[in-house]
Amino acid sequence: KRTVQVDRIPSSLVARVEVIQSPLAAIDGQGSSGTVNIILKNRVSGQALELGGGSGYLEKNGWLGDATLAWREQFGALSVSVLGGVQRQRRSESKDALTFSAAGAAAGGTWQINEREFDQINLTPAFALALGEGDTLRFEPTYLRTREDRDDIQTDLQNDQITVRRREIEKRIRVRENYGAFGAWEHVIGENGRTTVSLDYQSAREDTTRDANRYNAANVIDRTRRRTEDISMERINPAVSVGFG
Repeated sequence: KRTVQVDRIPSSLVARVEVIQSPLAAIDGQGSSGTVNIILKNRVSGQALELGGGSGYLEKNGWLGDATLAWREQFGALSVSVLGGVQRQRRSESKDALTFSAAGAAAGGTWQINEREFDQINLTPAFALALGEGDTLRFEPTYLRTREDRDDIQTDLQNDQITVRRREIEKRIRVRENYGAFGAWEHVIGENGRTTVSLDYQSAREDTTRDANRYNAANVIDRTRRRTEDISMERINPAVSVGFG
């Protein structure tokens, strides 16, 4: 299962968004029916230093905000740029459901509280070293970390829809962390040609803990659950390309 919460990507770090409706040979099989390609900025251009920030309030969710940094400097043949950002977001998906019989009589129900808080930090520096006419070495490490704190409280009601029959409280913490490193050698051929030899390495992990206590009608714990789930992934992608025009 591979999912990406795109609303956690700071907009200031997005260069452009591509919508590909027809499958291409370079796209994985999961994207055969269409792909949304979010391309992040990997180099800073223009101003040498740029700071940004924003905040807002979403009804029933709370405060959210983000701050970004973009810095660029030239040291002789070495070009250095840094893009980074932090973001906090809150989300509430609480809901209540009441059950009624065919005759319209109350038949119990549930109260559900689902509140989540996200904290994210990302850092994408880039280094480019001009070796001489037509030759450039590039190195672009990346780091992304997201922590999600989630509270789930479900209360089951008796038929009168007031008296509590059972309540379960679960605390979930999920940490996603990604390290990446991209290196490339670029060589210009003539006026319109370019050869690139690159290596892309990605390492990711996702650690989840879920602690839950269930309480009976007398508000006494009658069940306890402790669960952990750790997932790790690695990918190495070498590539060679030659282009003209």
